[in-house]
Amino acid sequence: MVSWSLTVWAAGEKSAASDFQLLDGFERVGEWRAGATEDSDASVRTTEGARGHSLTLSYEFRTAGVAYARRALPLNLSKNFEMAFQLRGHAPPSTFEVKLVDESGANVWWKQFRDYEFPDGWTTIRIRRNDIRFAWGPIEDHDLKTIASMEFVIVGATGDKGSVEFDTLEM
Repeated sequence: MVSWSLTVWAAGEKSAASDFQLLDGFERVGEWRAGATEDSDASVRTTEGARGHSLTLSYEFRTAGVAYARRALPLNLSKNFEMAFQLRGHAPPSTFEVKLVDESGANVWWKQFRDYEFPDGWTTIRIRRNDIRFAWGPIEDHDLKTIASMEFVIVGATGDKGSVEFDTLEM
């Protein structure tokens, strides 16, 4: 696994509003890939954001399903990290998940927001290390130390469709 410390990966760039370091400003979304379960559609594109551009995940479920935006994001994580991002959406209440995946792709940690009502206006979501739980995988040590990729996930019902926008991913 290619791994950088957070300060090297982020090239020391600090957010103007905080001590957070910018991981992705979503000015270009070429590193993000959309996916969905069978009989569902998902796509990602760049749109106007809270600051510059944002990532938009659009989806449509013909049956109950899952849509996601995923990107490689190799990081070594500190014992007390916190991530933050901006979010707004035009979507029915759904389960919203932030997933962190290790290099093997088999071990997943997540933060779930069940029956999440997506805000119309930009809202800051903060996730601390102790908010994240081991979801599944064969690894015996469930302590989250490194990740290789990250996903924003929407779990919805038959007929659900919408779009969710993300901006300013920081740690």
